[in-house]
Amino acid sequence: MEISVNDKYLTNFRSKNENYLVVDENKNIGGDQRCCIYFSSNALWYPNTIEAFIDQVENKDKYEWYKTRVKDISRHIYVRDVYKQWYLAGINEEINDPKALLDLLRQLTDGYIVTTIGSSAGGFASIYYGYHLKADKILAFAPQISLEECLKLPPHRNPIVFETSRSGLTEFLDLRETVDFENKNIFLIFPSLSQQDIMQCSLLEGKNANIIYVRAKEHGIPCFHFTLQELIGKDKIFFRSLCGKNWSRIFLAIKVLGFANFMKIVIWKCLKKVKDARNKKNRIY
Repeated sequence: MEISVNDKYLTNFRSKNENYLVVDENKNIGGDQRCCIYFSSNALWYPNTIEAFIDQVENKDKYEWYKTRVKDISRHIYVRDVYKQWYLAGINEEINDPKALLDLLRQLTDGYIVTTIGSSAGGFASIYYGYHLKADKILAFAPQISLEECLKLPPHRNPIVFETSRSGLTEFLDLRETVDFENKNIFLIFPSLSQQDIMQCSLLEGKNANIIYVRAKEHGIPCFHFTLQELIGKDKIFFRSLCGKNWSRIFLAIKVLGFANFMKIVIWKCLKKVKDARNKKNRIY
């Protein structure tokens, strides 16, 4: 059965859980103390059913990016919106609007140099909160820039988006109202062949934004997942070198990992695929 914002099970879970997680690394990291905030997307669980929610979120306490954290970071902060409403109602009963969530994140990041990361709805949040936290680096994969398209869908699909619109709080629905996209700390990574991402990207025409294009058709993170941990740990100079180009996933992977490391991973994956095929054949016979 499909789950919605008004589902009692989901509401009850949200009221009993903080829906953020702070992990401090016990590392002797010299220099400035850095932290990273990882915003989960609306794909936190799939399919959008109560069964999938129980299995993936309640039982496993899932946060996106948990296994792909940035290396050599003092503090990791994971955030999720179980309502799947772009964090417009915050994350729990107490932190129940964007301003309250921003205040919480300010407290948790006080004294740290901040990076924010997210994809899709998480990318939307990464831009909004990263910008207002004055983050040193903001990474957003396939983010929504405006939620106007959501208002064209039936209201029950995104009730909090509609409620926010009716309240006149458009600053939380369109990032262009409060975010200066010419800020050189914001990096947007878009799948260049995805129609919804092409539309969102077009909203930034004339903004001189830092945009990185990757030739992929699917909405979401367009690069190979095995490159992600290395990619998100790169500095701003590296990301600026990627901007304004339309990268193939292979050449981007080589740029991130280096040719030798890329080939090692490709060979390992090929050997593993052959081994798995052999094991499957042995089971059949």
